Order: sequence, then C-alpha cells, then structure tokens
Amino acid sequence: MTAAALDRTQAIAARIRDGFFPWAIALATGLDYFDNSIFSFFTSYIAGGISASADELVWLSSTYAVASVLDILQQQWWIERLGFKRYLAGCLFLFAAGGVAATLSESSFELALARGVQGYFIGPMMSACRMIQTKFTPQRRPMAMRLFLFMILFGVGLAPLIEGYLVA
Repeated sequence: MTAAALDRTQAIAARIRDGFFPWAIALATGLDYFDNSIFSFFTSYIAGGISASADELVWLSSTYAVASVLDILQQQWWIERLGFKRYLAGCLFLFAAGGVAATLSESSFELALARGVQGYFIGPMMSACRMIQTKFTPQRRPMAMRLFLFMILFGVGLAPLIEGYLVA
C-alpha cells in the first residue's frame, strides 16, 4: 500500500470516527433520559417485584440522583486521567453493567446499589455536551448540537411508547 493510499485510508477512518462522536454523546444523554422515564413509569411494578415500600422507592431515586451529582463533581478528574472518549466508553459500559445488576436485584438495597452505579456512570452525560463546544469546529458544531438535542427528545419521547407497549 502506498503512503498516499494509507494517508487517505487514515483520513477516512478519522472522519468516520469523528462522525460517530456526537452520536455517542447524544445516545448516552438520550439513554439517561430514557432510563429515568422508564424507571418512573414502572415504579409500581418494580416495587412489587422487590417488595419495596414507597419510602424505599424514594431512596432508589435519591441514590441515582446523588450518585449522578458525585460523578458530575468528579467528571473532569476522570477525563483528565482517561481522556474523554475512554471516559464516555467506560461510562456506557459500566452503566450497562449497573443495568444488569438492577435486573438481577432481589431487594431494595441491591437495587439501590445498582441504581447508584447507573446514576454515577450515566448521570453526568448531560454535562458531556460541553465537549461538543470544545471538540468541534464552529462549522461542525451546529450539526453536533442538533444530534445531541434530537437524541434527548428522542429518548424522552420514545420511552412512553415503549413503556406502554411493555405494559400492554
């Protein structure tokens, strides 16, 4: 392979990688909104599944919120050590692991821990939009912001439809 062909291949790969970056941020944020909407809608079913009282359900929501705030406070520290792309990928992976733990929870304490893990790793994704302001040129920034806002609306709008389908 010639040097020119290699350079062209690397340029195409960089364009594709850069094109997926706003989608990754947007999907992570949309996933946060989607997750919270579904949890709110299925609260009574979740309470019945783990025999949780109304007070325990409040603690489940509070655990998620407190963990989100903690990671927002630590987000810059993590990004400085891991880099933003690794941080984002790690957060998505660990959020999914928290989802598996939440699915396997049999008590409100276990579910609170799992929701805390989920909150810690996905909650700060809304503040990830600041990366759109710093990682994109002024020409590409409007497209990235449109994708970001679309995924937030998509996550919030799609959740009730899926919830209704699952309940029915």
